[in-house]
This record gives sequence, structure tokens and C-alpha cells, in this order.
Amino acid sequence: MSNCVHICCFTAGLDELTRKQQKDVATVLGVLKETKRFSVFEATANQTIAKTVTVLFEYGLVENTKQGAFPWTHVAITDAGERFLVDGVLPPKPDALEGFVEVTKGIYVTPEKAKELGVIVLGKPSES
Repeated sequence: MSNCVHICCFTAGLDELTRKQQKDVATVLGVLKETKRFSVFEATANQTIAKTVTVLFEYGLVENTKQGAFPWTHVAITDAGERFLVDGVLPPKPDALEGFVEVTKGIYVTPEKAKELGVIVLGKPSES
């Protein structure tokens, strides 16, 4: 009779980063750009990586592609994420933009300022 050991490894690379690297949004985003997924185990292994992954979703740098089965979360890097990797500036949180108008990709102003700039502000279609 032989013995067999099966080792499961649910990692896409986040748990291989140092805590300092796990705290760095750009480093974690770079790993996710390469791997396009992470496991729930590595994303919640400690408060440092859990907070960073939360920031990635809160700021719209990644989005869940709704693919894969537990424990995997498959993600896509958004345009905001790609811009962050280039310029290192976090965009405003989406809920912070409520009431503002996007006048060009990633640039938001108040409706009054948009009119002052000559930007046509389209309202939501009315429900008839």
C-alpha cells in the first residue's frame, strides 16, 4: 500500500509578496495584471493585502469578470487601473463623483462649470 500526499496551492502570487509590497497598490495591481486572478485565501491572508485589494475595487482599478469558481476571483484591469500604472495617481472614488459631470475621460466638473465651459450636459432619459 502506498501513501499519497496532495498539496493544494491557491495562490496567484499575492501571498508571495512581502508585506511592504502587499501595501503598494501599484505592485499588487501589476501582479493582477499578469495573473488576472487571485484566491480568496491569499487576498484575506492578512489585513495588509485585504486593505489593498479593497482599494483596488473601491477605486475602480479592477473589476470582477465573474469567471472562475471558488476560491478564485478573476479580474480585469480597468482603464483607470491602466492609467494608475502609468501615472501613479488614484482616481476619485466613484461615489465621490455623484453630481459631477465627466467632460472628458477622467475629468469631472460640477454641472455649472460644465455649462460655463460650453459642455452639453445630457440628462437621464425620462421614463414615459
